[in-house]
Amino acid sequence: MALCSTKKVILLTVCVWLGFMVVIWFPELLPHLKSRRNIDKGIYRQEADDYKCNSSLHKDAVHVCITSDKNTIGGMIALINSIYSNTKHHVFFHLVVDAESQDHLRIWIETTKLKDIHYQIKVFPENWVKGKIKVRGGRQDLAKPLNYARYYLPKLFPDIKGRVLFIDDDSIVQGDIKELYDMDLSPGHAVGFSSECSSASRRLTLMKNNYADYIDFKSKNIKEMKIDPTECALILVYL
Repeated sequence: MALCSTKKVILLTVCVWLGFMVVIWFPELLPHLKSRRNIDKGIYRQEADDYKCNSSLHKDAVHVCITSDKNTIGGMIALINSIYSNTKHHVFFHLVVDAESQDHLRIWIETTKLKDIHYQIKVFPENWVKGKIKVRGGRQDLAKPLNYARYYLPKLFPDIKGRVLFIDDDSIVQGDIKELYDMDLSPGHAVGFSSECSSASRRLTLMKNNYADYIDFKSKNIKEMKIDPTECALILVYL
């Protein structure tokens, strides 16, 4: 009896060992593992799912654009999750990153609950802003190319018709994003700004975020817009 039990243990051990070796050396024999292995290697291409990544098929969606680089990609994921968790309406995410973050972002989305969102990823061509960035003040982080991707949305996403919400990747949305998307804009105005001066995050930081720090109020065109130089802004709504 003892000899029989010993043989069973040895046989079971061999089977487990053989199964482990198959998983390591021949993952293509297991469809699920093959798919997961491709994702882990960055081979997976979400563009294969046309409905998921083709924004022209999502005309009634709330279009949200977020930009990020390898240093802030975690913030982008947190922001996407907050919008996905709090918005009932259909949302399409337009995600702009640097070349180094493209596969990392796709893996992060496709291996979490965010795999059900509709999105497209585009790499921002940094040569578009090469030699054009001049930083005023001491905030050298503003010199990063991805900070200026928001101004190239029409060029990055020419197929989008209508509004696009651009939200900074260090934000968290706690309500339904559709309400912001539907905000009224005066005729002829291409952009809307939401005030952020009174929030808790602004009261607890020494970082300035006033228009006066970034806009030339000596310009005649700026004066005609009647913008308060001391006002703060965080979220932009593009038409």
